Amino acid sequence: MRSHRRFWTVVSLLVAAVLAFDAAYFAFGHAFVTRAFERGTRAALRAIIPSWAAIPLPDYLAAADRLAVVYSLIALALIAMLIPGAYAQGAIGRVYDRLVRTCGAALTRPWLSVGALAAGTFLVLAWMATRVLLRFPNSGDEYCYLLQARLWLDGRAWYAEHPLQPFFDFLHVRVFDGRVFPVFPPGWPAIIFAAALAGIPAWLVNPILGALAVPVFFAVARRWYEPRVVLMAIVAMLLSAFFLLNSASYYAHTFTLLVTLVFAAAALAGSDGNSFMLGLLAGASFGAAFAARFFTALMCGLPFGVYHLRRNARHWRFALGFAAGVAPILVAFLWHNQGLMGRWGVLPMNGFENYDTRWFQDNLLTRGTDLMLTNLWDWILWTPAAVLPLYAIAMADRTGPPRQRLLGSVFPCLVAGYYFYVDDGGNRYGPRYYFEALPFVMLPAAWLAMKEASWREKTNRARWYFYLFALSLALALPIGAWHTWVAGTITYERSDLSRVVDEGRVSQAIVFVATPTGTRWRMDAHDHTRNWGRYDGSVLFALDRGDDNVRLMDAYPGRACYRYTYDPVTSRGRLEKLR
Repeated sequence: MRSHRRFWTVVSLLVAAVLAFDAAYFAFGHAFVTRAFERGTRAALRAIIPSWAAIPLPDYLAAADRLAVVYSLIALALIAMLIPGAYAQGAIGRVYDRLVRTCGAALTRPWLSVGALAAGTFLVLAWMATRVLLRFPNSGDEYCYLLQARLWLDGRAWYAEHPLQPFFDFLHVRVFDGRVFPVFPPGWPAIIFAAALAGIPAWLVNPILGALAVPVFFAVARRWYEPRVVLMAIVAMLLSAFFLLNSASYYAHTFTLLVTLVFAAAALAGSDGNSFMLGLLAGASFGAAFAARFFTALMCGLPFGVYHLRRNARHWRFALGFAAGVAPILVAFLWHNQGLMGRWGVLPMNGFENYDTRWFQDNLLTRGTDLMLTNLWDWILWTPAAVLPLYAIAMADRTGPPRQRLLGSVFPCLVAGYYFYVDDGGNRYGPRYYFEALPFVMLPAAWLAMKEASWREKTNRARWYFYLFALSLALALPIGAWHTWVAGTITYERSDLSRVVDEGRVSQAIVFVATPTGTRWRMDAHDHTRNWGRYDGSVLFALDRGDDNVRLMDAYPGRACYRYTYDPVTSRGRLEKLR
């Protein structure tokens, strides 16, 4: 009875919080929306109506009223879902015991079960890459990865600057000493390049790696946790739209997650055992992560480096193996810098304002804090919602597995490191700068929920942990479906230019891009100058520079010329014939 009284006290406080929110909105909501409208605060307005179109104030006020009602009802429904946790203990206990038995049965032939999970993951990711993300490089980052791989396939690392290069400016492409090239590290384009040599199309690379992450995750994590816990952590990760959409895209994160898992296992075992071979594997996997996303690799590797220096600093065989593993990749990384920038130690993004201005801005304290809190909230929205709070509780539990705090510290290292990088990641599927920490958050949360062998062994608190974990997994399915639908809508809108050109059967033409595309998450005109390192394609995409366009038109006298504009009201673009 005491526990029930405590439960209803918590429920009452939560309901009171919802009612307080409603009262605050009733008192101040319209004034806040009106002020945002008058100031043109796009972020607040797009949170109400996800469009860049000019919309009248009354429409925003009506939409805000609807959202307040919907959010209140959702919050009350979630609170109501807590009631079975207090009054259906017997049924929940039977579910738990059956789940434990199911995991035990699956683990009698673990690699068959894990292989089936990996095969299912591959099919889902391939479907999402094709049907949801349309095999479309949905951000400038993804285009640049593909561009670099294509250049290498053509036997070059850059292409020549055009005499009228300002028409072809691209957000993540640099012009340097007459050469034009993407600014990103070479590691991930090298994987796409290798896959192309093997006959694997670029859109299929991440689905393969996402499926491969399943057996790798299981193989390395069962060194630290019970197999049942690892299996549930994998299931939680696979139910996350965060993992699925990023692994269906062209982003580098799935590759770095995969090699970071290998690095973590090899680094811990190799450091403790003073093993040269495991050091070699740890160095090679860390080098691969560094070559793809160097800052992420450094932040993920930081806890393991500190561990080795504090516990095994004299284990020189491991250190020598690590150096031998990382050295060839690091040399290739520096050689890539030399080839593009003329200096081994200068990254292609060094001195490039698009990136230099994103570090340590004057408004770091406010902007960095805002982005960090936004990313943490996005983590809850894009993964099973209880996972992050359960992870935090597990990290504070001193009875956890010996490696838990060390492994779990990868997440706060990434959060702290990216606090100083004042950028939101652009078009993204969840807080993608934290993506590589996914396994290291899922494992402690799954351990907290699934560590007992039966329901009767659980304390009342541990039963609540499981209930919240299981409820989050169940809710992750409709939430993930909604995220997938939104991602598909955004991709369809952002790919409108290529669709309009294809439907119009445009060829031997120049298309001047005059406006951004998309309503929910627009793609700027500078992201549409995608000519794949060539200026002789059937359709040449260029920025609309008004009266100056005639210079480019005169440089290609035999081509038809069009201006592309996008209407955010109808979510459709059109071509206007110029010549």
